[in-house]
Amino acid sequence: MEAVPGRPQVASALTTYLPVRHHSPACARHVGRVIRDQRPELVLIEGPRDAQSLLDWLVHPETVAPVALYSFVTDPDSRAAAYYPLADHSPELEALRAAREVGAEARFIDLSLAEMQVVESIERPARVRSLLEETWMGESRRLKAAARALGRRDSDELWDHLFEARETDSPTFFKGVLEYCALARQDYTPELLQAEGHTARERVMAAAVAGASGRPTVVVTGGFHTVALPTTPPGPAPRPRSTGEVVLIRYSFPQLDRLNGYASGMPGPEFSQRAWEGEDPVRLLAEVARTLRGRGISTADLLEADRQMRALAALRGHHRPAREDLLDAVRSVFIQGADDVEGVAVLAEARRCLCGARVGRLPLGVARTPLVEDFEARARALRLPLESLGERELSLELYRRPSHRRISRLLHRLRFLGVPYGFWRKAGREQLRESWWVAWEPATEARLVEQSVYGSGLEEACSSLLLEQLEALPERSCQQAASLVVEACRMGLHRQTALLLRETARRVADDGDFVSVAQACLSLEELTWRAPLEADRLVGLDELRLAAALRAGFLLPGLAATSPESETSVLDALKALPESELRRPGLESLADAPTGNACLRGAAWGLLLAAGRRPAAQLGEQARGELLGDSGAGFLRGLLAVSRSALWQVEGLVEAMSERLAGFAQDDFLAQLPHWRLAFAELTPRETDRLARELKRLTGVELALERPLPASGEELVRSRLLELAVAERLAAEGL
Repeated sequence: MEAVPGRPQVASALTTYLPVRHHSPACARHVGRVIRDQRPELVLIEGPRDAQSLLDWLVHPETVAPVALYSFVTDPDSRAAAYYPLADHSPELEALRAAREVGAEARFIDLSLAEMQVVESIERPARVRSLLEETWMGESRRLKAAARALGRRDSDELWDHLFEARETDSPTFFKGVLEYCALARQDYTPELLQAEGHTARERVMAAAVAGASGRPTVVVTGGFHTVALPTTPPGPAPRPRSTGEVVLIRYSFPQLDRLNGYASGMPGPEFSQRAWEGEDPVRLLAEVARTLRGRGISTADLLEADRQMRALAALRGHHRPAREDLLDAVRSVFIQGADDVEGVAVLAEARRCLCGARVGRLPLGVARTPLVEDFEARARALRLPLESLGERELSLELYRRPSHRRISRLLHRLRFLGVPYGFWRKAGREQLRESWWVAWEPATEARLVEQSVYGSGLEEACSSLLLEQLEALPERSCQQAASLVVEACRMGLHRQTALLLRETARRVADDGDFVSVAQACLSLEELTWRAPLEADRLVGLDELRLAAALRAGFLLPGLAATSPESETSVLDALKALPESELRRPGLESLADAPTGNACLRGAAWGLLLAAGRRPAAQLGEQARGELLGDSGAGFLRGLLAVSRSALWQVEGLVEAMSERLAGFAQDDFLAQLPHWRLAFAELTPRETDRLARELKRLTGVELALERPLPASGEELVRSRLLELAVAERLAAEGL
C-alpha cells in the first residue's frame, strides 16, 4: 500500500507501520502477532538510539520486567535524565522478543536524550522525564470530546473501551489505533510540534525507515508519530552539545502507574499485567475483597461484585472486563458507606491492588556502574532492603552498636549524594539514637548511576562531591564550611577533615556575618558531644572552636545596628549560640548600647540574666525605661525569646507592661498590637494563661477563659478521644 499524504497508513510496500500506545497489553499482543506472522528481516522501534548495545540484555532470559533504560547527561550546563520503562505488556519489549524469535534484526531509531535537548525549545518542568511521553493523550480536546460523546469518563476509559476490552483482528485494531492517534494529533500546530522536538524526531525515524534498503520491515512507534511517519521526509540527527550514557536498571509497577504521576503510563499496571497473562479479572477482584475484610466485605459480596463486573462488561460490549468495569463493581458492592468517606478509602485500596508492587530483576553480568554495585554490596552486608518498595523504620543506637554506626554512615553518604533511599529525622543533643525511614525505589539506582561521575565507590564519590562543594563555597562564609566538617564526620570521611578544618578556620577569621559565625559555632559544638562522629580524631578542632567563639563574641556589639528585616534570623542565631564565657563581654556591650535594635538588646539582657551576670532589679529598671518608649515591644520580644522566666523573676515587669498597654490611645494601641503579639509568641499556653491572670489582677478585666464552657469535662475528654481515633483512621487509610 502506497503512503498517501494526509491519510494515516499502517503499511507501505515492504514496510508495515504499527502504531501503539506505550504499555498497552492489547498493542503488545497485536505487535507480537504481526511480527511472528510476517517474519520481517528488520524491526524498527521507537527508542533511544544510544541504547542499541543493551537490546540483548532486554531480551535476556533472566531479565524480569519491569526494567528501564536510564539515560543521563551530566554536563553541568545541561544536566538531564530520562527513563525508558518497559513491562511485559509494553509493545516495544514484545517487539524485541518477537524479533528475536523470528531472527529479525531489531533497532532503536529515536533520538538520544542528549540529541533531544538540542531540538526541544520548550521549558521542561522536571529534570528527570520519560522517553515514552504521551501527555497528548490525556490533554487532547478531541479525545475528551470523543469520550463524552461515547459516555466515557476520560480518555483512559475511552481507550480501554475501544481497544483493551475488545477482540479484533490486527489490521482492524491498528487502523483504529491510527485513527485514534490522528484525532489527538489534530490538537497540535506545526509550531508546537517543532517546539516539542517531534518534527526532528520524526525526520530521524523516517531516515531509519528509508535506510531499510528494501528489506521487509516492521516499524513500531507511538501512534502519535506513526500518523506522520509515512509522509515525513528523512532528516539528519542533530549534533548534541554534550555526551550522554544509557544503563539498564530495575523498575517497579508503582512508578509505571499513571495514577502515581507517570503521565506516559496506563492506570493499573498490575491489572494490565494480569490481562497480558490472560488471567480472569475475578482473581484481582478477590484480592481487593481480601484487603477489605476489615470493612466487612464477605464472600457473598465478592460473588455479587463479580456478577456485576461481568454484567457491566457485557452491557458495554466488552470481550473481557475492563479496568473500569472492575472498579464500578467495587463502587457498587464494596462501598457500604458514604462515597466521600468510605468510598475514598475503598477505592484507594482497590487502586493500590490494581497498581501492584512488582519489581524487576536484572541478570548477572549486565553492565552496571561500580557505584551501584558498591551500594548494593554494602546494603546487603548491613541487611538493608534492596527489593521491597515499602518503607522500613530504623532506630540506630550509635553509641552502643558498631553495626548501627556503619548503617548510619552509609545512609548519610546516600543522603549527601541526593540518593532517595533513607529519610533522616535529625537527632538532637539529648537523643542517643538516630531515626531513619528507608525504602528502595527505582530512583535509588538511577541517582547512583548519575552520581557515578564522582567515583566508583560511595566513599570516593562522597569525598569528591565534598571537595567540589568546598570549592564552590563563598569565600568568607564559615557556616557552610563548618557544616561540611560535620557532614564528613557523619559519613566517616575523616581523611578529608584536615583540609576542611583549615578552610573553615580561614573563613572564620574573615567572616563578618554574625549569623554565619554563630551557625559555625553550633556545628562545631555538635562534634564535641557526638562520640559516634569520632571527632576526637580531628586535629585542631579545639583551636577552631575557640577561634569561632572569639569571632562570635567580637561581632556581638555590632548587632545593635541590625536592620528590622534581619532581626529574626539574628535573634535565632543568638539564641542558638553555645554558652561560653567568651561571649559575655560582647553581650554586655550589646546590652549597654544606648540605641539600636531593641529586640537584640533585650535578648542580650535576657542572656546575661540567665547566666547570673546581671541582677533582676537592674533588668527591671532597664525594661521599665524601654517600655516607656516605642521600642518596648521589641525589647520585650528579645528578652522573652531567650528568658521567658524573666516575666516572673523581674519584679515589676508585668506591672510596667500593664501600665504601658493601658496608656495607649486607641489608634496607637492598634498600631502597636502586632509588635506586642510577636513579643508574647514565645510563651507557652500555660505561661500565657498565667500572664493573663496576672493582668486581670492588675486591671480587673474579666478573662474570657473563665466563662463557663458549653460542654462538661467528660464531654471534652470523649470529644478528644474521638478526634484522636479519627486521626488514626485517616492516617491508616493514607488520607
